Amino acid sequence: MKKLFLLTTITLAMFSCNDDDDCGACNDAPQSFTFDIVDSDTRENLFTNGTYDPDQIEIVNIFNGDPANFQYVDSNNLNYIQINNIGLETEIVSMRVTIANDSIFGLFVDTERIQKECCFENIYNEIQVSGSEYEYDTISDLYTILVD
Repeated sequence: MKKLFLLTTITLAMFSCNDDDDCGACNDAPQSFTFDIVDSDTRENLFTNGTYDPDQIEIVNIFNGDPANFQYVDSNNLNYIQINNIGLETEIVSMRVTIANDSIFGLFVDTERIQKECCFENIYNEIQVSGSEYEYDTISDLYTILVD
């Protein structure tokens, strides 16, 4: 009887252990950087009006010459460029965005990826947009690049 009680107690103890640290689901993906490229006078999107073609977009990491991970988002006539994966690791990146051989703007990001109790967190020490006037909407997290 003692052996059955001991076996039952050990079995219950093993199955009642919870290896989860009660953190819940993590959303630790790095932020995407989204850009609307518009005419500085009319505020018309330069992809929507046909000035630029999405196939002409080139985004290069200036430090190493590698092409950036980006996508062209065509949704409801809102034509955006979205640069992804900045901050998958602690890094400093400097990118040049060129469309149809026109240098449109530069993007500099200094980010740290740190381990918190349960998840990773990205800390953006510095974000700079250069080479063009721009506006940043904190609610939509959208950079509007004003092209002359």
